[in-house]
Amino acid sequence: MKNLFAHSLKEHSRICRSFFSEIRSGREIYIRFERKADYVNNRDSSYEARYVRAEIATDHMLQYDLENLAVNEEMQPNRPSLSERYRPYMVSFLTEVPENKEILSGEWFTANFQSIGNAGSIAAEAENTVYEGVLEYSASPVRYEKGRLIIFKNKSIPPDIQKKINSMCKDADFAVSTDGEIESILNSAWNKAALQTIDIYNLGKGNSDYIRGKGSRILYDIGYSYREFPGLKKRYRYYKACGAIRSAKPSCVILSHWDMDHIIGCVYARQSIFEVPWIAPCLEGKTADNPSLNAYRLARYLNCLRHLWLAERSRCTLKVARIECGGGFMDLYRGAGRDSKITKVNSEGLYLNICSDSQHILLAGDVPYLSMAPEVWGIPIDFLHVPHHCSDMNLKDLIRYSGYGAAAVVSTNWKIDKGRGQVWKQNMDEGHRTVLEDKFAKVVCTTGNNVSRIDQWLSYQIYVRQGTAKFR
Repeated sequence: MKNLFAHSLKEHSRICRSFFSEIRSGREIYIRFERKADYVNNRDSSYEARYVRAEIATDHMLQYDLENLAVNEEMQPNRPSLSERYRPYMVSFLTEVPENKEILSGEWFTANFQSIGNAGSIAAEAENTVYEGVLEYSASPVRYEKGRLIIFKNKSIPPDIQKKINSMCKDADFAVSTDGEIESILNSAWNKAALQTIDIYNLGKGNSDYIRGKGSRILYDIGYSYREFPGLKKRYRYYKACGAIRSAKPSCVILSHWDMDHIIGCVYARQSIFEVPWIAPCLEGKTADNPSLNAYRLARYLNCLRHLWLAERSRCTLKVARIECGGGFMDLYRGAGRDSKITKVNSEGLYLNICSDSQHILLAGDVPYLSMAPEVWGIPIDFLHVPHHCSDMNLKDLIRYSGYGAAAVVSTNWKIDKGRGQVWKQNMDEGHRTVLEDKFAKVVCTTGNNVSRIDQWLSYQIYVRQGTAKFR
């Protein structure tokens, strides 16, 4: 590769395509599984599938990112501004791992990717581990290619590669904002507008909520998930959701946390979305659930643009900020990280508690109930964006809820219950769903609601002032 520096976004796109071509051609890559399991099938099933994601790095990618995402832009004289020559891109490998197969989690390994058309060029020897799955890569649009990942367990990554990875994931490069600074940024972006609608987008097992007021908008998460029941005619919905992300013009973006199903939609967004403030929890890469290089690439980009505001984790004060909106308010909270069933990074995420026009709306991200502030459950909840895709979690605080809400919305996809004759069903924990059905008038999912042309509706839209909602 002759040139690892772009002078325009068009050239940047060409360079990204060359990175992906290198990976697909079977060149040496470096991988690490982000965590032991992304999610498992419901506990009422005799079959459990662990879905894991491996982050991918190459020498060329790391060199390119470190050169472009320097902490000090003044060290790069006579270059176009960062926003004119670089955008975040994503690449990873998705695989389903049976319970009887080892997951090489926590370490970096040398590996090769084999596409289906290139299979057989590398022998799967005893000292190697082979995973069947899908390569996911994007600088827009996102593409998926079936293949296998061959990991050389006995081949450590070169020291210079590890040094570059450590440089990309250096938390000291990111300043932590005070709660007062974040509150000021959010109120300036929202400008006391009266809350009108909230769109919970139809994105399968991915999160993106668009909060709108007169002249003000907040985008809460910018993710999606294309990994779902392959029998659905889903492409129209998929492209419609991506179009919605691209057309969004928020005055601020809030990330609940840095997982891919909450950030990957940024590759579709207009460049203008990176010119507004982004609020997110600290990355804290030294924890067991450290974010991927994809997340650090996005964070470093925003940090270089000086548009990233990071909320500290594990503070005694759970409320980060109050946003004034007409006669009501939106409170931004940090999770306390107390539910042992949910990962630390999810439990310490950011969530929104909204009270406006006599409506109580909770947008939970992946923060479990036991990690939320007690006052959140002090009044009946009318609309709930269910935390962590309705997975298995401690429901004690939810059970204490005494109201009867209008709707609970679950961001989920389809899964196959192999223990029951290849039956397809919505990917939710049944115990969690049962409690929701007891507490809310209806439980709405982002797939399979018996609504005509389910693949085409864009969102479940809440009309805050009317206290109603509908598919659109």
